[in-house]
Amino acid sequence: MSMDKLKVGLSCHFTDRTPAEVFGSCQEAGISAMELSPLYNSNGIEYAKDVFSSLDLMEIKKLSIKTGVELWSYHLPFCDEEINPAILQATIRRQTIELDKMIIEKVANIGVKVVVIHGSGEPIEAEKRADSLKYATESIYEINEKAKEYGVVLAVENLPRTCLGRDSDEILKLTESDQNIKICFDVNHLLTQSHREFVKNVGHKIATLHISDYDFIDECHLPPGRGKIDWAELVGLLKDIGYNGPFMNEVSGVVVGPDKNKGLITFEELKKINDRVLGCV
Repeated sequence: MSMDKLKVGLSCHFTDRTPAEVFGSCQEAGISAMELSPLYNSNGIEYAKDVFSSLDLMEIKKLSIKTGVELWSYHLPFCDEEINPAILQATIRRQTIELDKMIIEKVANIGVKVVVIHGSGEPIEAEKRADSLKYATESIYEINEKAKEYGVVLAVENLPRTCLGRDSDEILKLTESDQNIKICFDVNHLLTQSHREFVKNVGHKIATLHISDYDFIDECHLPPGRGKIDWAELVGLLKDIGYNGPFMNEVSGVVVGPDKNKGLITFEELKKINDRVLGCV
């Protein structure tokens, strides 16, 4: 498949817009795939449970069918202290595993194909890194058993700073327990390794993407072209590995409709940017 034939996707939540508005805006802009990513992160496990339970998953499925916007992926919740598969406290790891397994079962039933997971929270002290990696790998293995049961791909996201999975060696360790465990390549999270080296080492395991731009100093989640990524190179690397999933944007400040403040971007503008980026190879 040529890269300009890839579906353009967007990671979405329904905090300040109804699902019908979000799906409608995607349809109008030509964005044809979606990652569901509710804004429950960093607020604790009970909050995450409440947010998830408030989602009308059957309505979301109906809107997907009506608009033709594919329900491609779902982003599992994360919270450094309470939802963290790598944390040293066994009780917190257990509650994380059970929450993720419950969510996987329910989103698989509406047709979600890929579930994205963070391998850890942060900060992780150097002397605790080996233990954190061990626990994360064990947790991910168990969560993946549930994903396999429901025919869903579990994709571990590469993360920045002191998080686990910050380079290709570490993300491979996090996913080595089962060949079915794949990788979500977040292109704005690499701070110690080039895109070329990362894709060379893990390209065979990349199942989905998080697309945004950044300054190479820290994650920024900018629209493509507003940071320092060489998009022709990156798209070429993805073409070389035969990537054929959605070009899933995870950018800050996407708004419905033409009214926007400085720095924000509409669905239509984001789609046009993606078309240019994907057409550059």
